[in-house]
Amino acid sequence: MIQLRITFILLVFFLLLIERSFCSEIETSTITTPPQTLVYNSAFSEIENLLDLIKQEVYQINLTTENITNIKIILNETKDKILILKENGNLDKKEENFKKAILKLRKAILNFFIKTNKYPKQIEELIGNFIKFIPEINIHGEFNSRVKYVSKEFDRDYTKAVDNTTEYIYFSDPQSKYWGFLIINSDKKFEERFYYEY
Repeated sequence: MIQLRITFILLVFFLLLIERSFCSEIETSTITTPPQTLVYNSAFSEIENLLDLIKQEVYQINLTTENITNIKIILNETKDKILILKENGNLDKKEENFKKAILKLRKAILNFFIKTNKYPKQIEELIGNFIKFIPEINIHGEFNSRVKYVSKEFDRDYTKAVDNTTEYIYFSDPQSKYWGFLIINSDKKFEERFYYEY
């Protein structure tokens, strides 16, 4: 019985590591199909076996119903991530609709402010709790998600910060009246409006 408990705990810990590793990769980079297909197949098989054993209540461990539910959630989510990696090969961060991308980021900034009572110093701080990744948009001929950080020097006219060098401009200075403001860094027009006006 003790050996079963230890095995179970080690397997769940292993799966938690996989979960954390996959989440980190999903949120911060584009994932390419890994060559270790057999490893994923094995992990997937182990998850299936564990879920089956839990269902059959083979493990007589002093766990609450909530603990068991959480373990099942972790196992199922990890299984889903393995399937995504195997079937899709990559998780694309590209966003064809720049308006959707900017709204998603602004919503994440607002949620950050609501939770912390301040705006993030860098957009990267949003990754994890508020957004999975910074959407890549095609404003300058290729998809990218570079951010230009500016201070209060552009408070008189924020459009002066626009120089087409990055995809986004973020006003990160708490002393600026535009603190927390995110715009598209382009003076080109889309549907009769400048990108930075969206």
